[in-house]
Amino acid sequence: MTTNVSNMTIYLARHGQDEDNANGILNGRRRDTPLTIRGKQQAQALSDKIRQFGLQFDAVYSSPLQRARMTAEIAVAASNISSIDIVEELSEREFGVMTGVPIAEIADRCGDDDILTTENVTYFLSPEGAETFPELMERAQRVLDYLQERHVTQKDGATILLVTHGDFGKMFYANFYKLDWRDVLTSFHFDNSDLILCSSKVPSPPKMSDTHIFRSCTAPTTALPKVFWNPTPLVNLQSFLDGPPATLNDDGVSVTAQLIVDSRCHLGECVIYDDRRDAILFTSILERRFHKLDLNTSNGGDSPLQSFDLPKMLCAFGLLDQQDVGYIVAWDDGFQLYDLEGGKPLSPMSDGEVVNRLGLPDRLNDGRVDPTGRRFVCGGCAGSNDPLKVYQCDYDPSSKTLRHRPIVGEIRTTNSICWSNDGKTMYLADSPTRRIDRYDYDLETGLLSNRRELHRKDHGDPDGSVVDAQGFLWNATWRQGKGTGMVDRIDPETGEVVFTVHLPDETSEASCCCFGGPKLDILFITTAWENLDSQSEPHAGGLYAVKLPTGMSGCPEKRFKL
Repeated sequence: MTTNVSNMTIYLARHGQDEDNANGILNGRRRDTPLTIRGKQQAQALSDKIRQFGLQFDAVYSSPLQRARMTAEIAVAASNISSIDIVEELSEREFGVMTGVPIAEIADRCGDDDILTTENVTYFLSPEGAETFPELMERAQRVLDYLQERHVTQKDGATILLVTHGDFGKMFYANFYKLDWRDVLTSFHFDNSDLILCSSKVPSPPKMSDTHIFRSCTAPTTALPKVFWNPTPLVNLQSFLDGPPATLNDDGVSVTAQLIVDSRCHLGECVIYDDRRDAILFTSILERRFHKLDLNTSNGGDSPLQSFDLPKMLCAFGLLDQQDVGYIVAWDDGFQLYDLEGGKPLSPMSDGEVVNRLGLPDRLNDGRVDPTGRRFVCGGCAGSNDPLKVYQCDYDPSSKTLRHRPIVGEIRTTNSICWSNDGKTMYLADSPTRRIDRYDYDLETGLLSNRRELHRKDHGDPDGSVVDAQGFLWNATWRQGKGTGMVDRIDPETGEVVFTVHLPDETSEASCCCFGGPKLDILFITTAWENLDSQSEPHAGGLYAVKLPTGMSGCPEKRFKL
């Protein structure tokens, strides 16, 4: 029979890396090897992706092979699912005589007429004893029929997770959308722990189907950028922008922000306001994603959050001066001029190593354009035991390249980089120490001197900061499950907290803040959900904002000069 799938939403997940994957061996359905450590990490990343998108499943089905079962168990461990149903027909393709063969030998064993080669995979088509791809399509139809029979009574439509394998997953997708199997094999890569959406509500293009893929652990292999999470603002932006300031809390020295966009960033950071485009920009570092919220509502309605997939972790970025396209960016492993919306490099990477080129466990972190516009200052986040440095990056117009040098050493996690309004004082925090320091900043040379403590947190770690038009320092407090997050307004002379913006719910990880809106009187706050329980902090990772009392406002963001 032909299944009516109009009432089902199906997510296909490929298992994490197993031992045969790691060793370059073809396994198929007759070799049953467990996940590697990396495979377990990929399965956890899949779990994080499911949580980020707020997915709730009515049922979860898995292949019986342990690499799929282990992935399924990790992926839904924190969900509402109490059991995983095992379905034999979700198993990997039967590889026949190719079972146990090194991947590097596929072409030699099968010959040019019996292979299909893509950028990532060489597929064998019909060696002795192997299932063909048309046969896999038929098996996929049987699975669809089974699912329809199991969930026929759910009139509102069932949402289902299938944890399966590479070849079968692609053929399930091809069968669901009635696509040619050859086109599907060549049009996208289905990597370990990727998640693919199959839904009649999301029609497939004739060939290119990468818009349906939610990458869990890998950079995209096809054309950039992709927009794949578009939550609409939870408030009417025009009313919010034009409305009155927030009401003071009973203590008279604080207000409470509200959730603007449920953006669900694993690690939202580096929020800045682009006054030329009237847009809030921020990064979700671990998901390798750049977000843009248009505040201009002249089109008659609120624009959804635009989210652009990136080739690396975007740790910090700055606006460019005298150029409509591009940013100066701090990737996890270096600096570059890059068009984040268009997905195009505008310069080579800066010369010289800043952190381990593999990106982990060390990476760059907080950064900002300095008051002169000639330098971008950015420090690191140490995932290892070795401290990192704070770097200063500038542009060489003769070679049209970026260059950098260290200006501060022996720092674990750089945050709070910003300057006083006269540019002569730079603020900097090493978050694990819980202290924010101030330095004398030489505007001519960019060198630092005369370090002294400004403020020490007693209820969390100092994260991102910004300075207002009155010269006060606003610092986001990262509390990681130990109380509601906040942003403190700190007196630049005494170091005392004189005003506070509280988050409205249990969200504890306030990560960065900026002033935005035409009058720069709205404080926007990014958040995160690192190492947190999704049920205890359901809106962690969201973008929050508050309209500040009269007399509190910010300054335009400095732009990097080329």
